[in-house]
Amino acid sequence: MITEASPPPSLNLEFSEDTLMYLADLKPTKPELSDLPGLPVQDIPVTVPMTYGIDIGHPSQDPVDQLADRFESTLYVGPASLLTSEDDDEQIIPQDDLYDLSSVDAQLKILPNQEIAESLIDVYYQTMYRHYPHLKKKVVLDCYRQLSRPQHFLLLNSIFFAASPFFPNPNKELSDRGTYYQRALALLQLHCLKTPHVLTVISLFILGLHVRMTGTVWILNGIVSKMIYELGLHRKVKNNQISEEVKELRDMAFWGFFASETWVSACYGRPSAIDESTCDVDLLPIPPDQIPDEETRLHIAWILHINLLRIFAQVRKYLHGWSKIAGSNREENQFRFLDATLGRWFYTLPHWLKFEEMAQDPRGSLLGAIGGDLEILL
Repeated sequence: MITEASPPPSLNLEFSEDTLMYLADLKPTKPELSDLPGLPVQDIPVTVPMTYGIDIGHPSQDPVDQLADRFESTLYVGPASLLTSEDDDEQIIPQDDLYDLSSVDAQLKILPNQEIAESLIDVYYQTMYRHYPHLKKKVVLDCYRQLSRPQHFLLLNSIFFAASPFFPNPNKELSDRGTYYQRALALLQLHCLKTPHVLTVISLFILGLHVRMTGTVWILNGIVSKMIYELGLHRKVKNNQISEEVKELRDMAFWGFFASETWVSACYGRPSAIDESTCDVDLLPIPPDQIPDEETRLHIAWILHINLLRIFAQVRKYLHGWSKIAGSNREENQFRFLDATLGRWFYTLPHWLKFEEMAQDPRGSLLGAIGGDLEILL
């Protein structure tokens, strides 16, 4: 009989010797490595942190779990890479400190000689720039003269990669575009992922426009979209310390990526990485010239192309989400809105962008044809 004065029963238990031996057998034991069947001690894999070898651009370990902390968005990394969107004119914007290029492998700083480099830049702006006028030539030439950051080398290798197949008299150095591509990827992985930079954004969507592997382009665009948000390129930055040149570079980088990514995601059957409805970046202004010259026409056509792709992104969202609103008033209203928006874009094109005149220009962009196809799709 248990009373209040009695200690807990467990304290009064006395186990026999056989019981104690049985309980000892139940205690878990840690097996020796040599006891594991069929697996010698030296063959047990050991996980080590990711390290990069000397080879260009290829990590020696799986980098997936190492990329989470690559961005350091509290750092200022130079003009057009301002990591703030606050309207504070009193905020001091630090100067762009020089980067220590001694940490960059010598193989990654190799560039063609001056004649070849300038020829490749000229070819890029004669052939590719017409279709995606996202970056002024002065920015590229300034990077070539300075060569003070890994992003400068990344941008140049991206342009050389895109331009090399179009050089009129290619030789081995000019046509070996694989070298430029591998060097650009190495610069990205080793030096340009840790801190986002506007030149990295531009370089990656140049690579994406000319890589013939849609899956690779999709991955590159994913990196770019994260950098755009980190840099605040999707937001207006009103600060008197920011020059018009810097603001223009930021806006052109955003809309250039928006255009290229919209096409890639549509062709690949994936959602867009940038939802324009959540962005308040300024649209590129249309010059008011009544009789525009060739360069101004190119700029106007590029802006109209971007506006068409903004409509295209909304049409894709409508088509993909149609089943959720089918048969409702919302469906009819949204359809009428998109149809009116597309018609307004189509019929307000300047006369020199009408299909009849564009057909006479072998280098012209088929904006009219694209708009007509989109209207049929809708």
